[in-house]
Amino acid sequence: MQHVSTFAEIEEEFLQRVRTMVYCSAATIDLHQRPRSRVLHPIWDMSLAFIADPFKPVYVECRASWQNDPETRQRIWDLYKTFDVDLAVSWGDVESPTYAVM
Repeated sequence: MQHVSTFAEIEEEFLQRVRTMVYCSAATIDLHQRPRSRVLHPIWDMSLAFIADPFKPVYVECRASWQNDPETRQRIWDLYKTFDVDLAVSWGDVESPTYAVM
C-alpha cells in the first residue's frame, strides 16, 4: 500500500486508472448489519476497489451515506457526464426511482 501526503502526488495516475474502469465493487452493511458487496458506477465518495489490472488496483477509502435530495441527484448525474458515462442507459432519467446516490 502506498501512503501519500497529498492527492496531487498521485492525481495523474489515479485519474488515468479509474477513468479506464466503469464499474467498481463496494462493501456495505445493510439495515440488519449484514455485509454486502455491490457493483457500482463509482464517483469517489466511499471505499471502493477499482481492478482492471490486478497488478495495479486502486483502493479509495471514505465514508458513504444515501443522498436523495434532487440537487445531489442532479449534481452526480451531471458529474458522470464529465467521465463520458451516460446514466440514462441504465436509469432513463435523473428522477427514476431506481437511480440512487450513495
